[in-house]
Amino acid sequence: MKIVCAVCSVEQEHADRCVECQRALPGGVGLSPGARPEGVDEFAKGVDLVWKRKYGHLYTNVRWRVRSHSTSGMEVGYMGGGCADFALNVLVALYPAGKGENQKIWQGRVSWRAWALHQDFKLKFLASANRDEGRIPWGKITEWIEAQRDGMTGN
Repeated sequence: MKIVCAVCSVEQEHADRCVECQRALPGGVGLSPGARPEGVDEFAKGVDLVWKRKYGHLYTNVRWRVRSHSTSGMEVGYMGGGCADFALNVLVALYPAGKGENQKIWQGRVSWRAWALHQDFKLKFLASANRDEGRIPWGKITEWIEAQRDGMTGN
């Protein structure tokens, strides 16, 4: 999975620091020590989605791989662009872009499925969530994804 550095726009493989400018990649990747709930891994299939605000910064177990709506990063608890990018990055972790079936966005590429579902995911799980901390169990996420699959025709 490619990650795009928000500072110098270099695409790179899974990393915590940019290979070009050596700055920490944004988004509170991996939850900071003290903010990480015990036993929580990076978000992927089978792992709960978690976030926590500490010292004014939002930390989550979702990597900030792509940007389409927000210049300042992922957020939660409102209807804006940071929340949309959080939802988009959650879905990119589950539905990465493949060859020929992706869409170019402001920074990065996303699968058509991640793009099609991210606004609905934002509304369902993130826009009205607690801004300071939260956890969405993997079971609720898969239940929602299955319901979306049932509602999509021809896919």
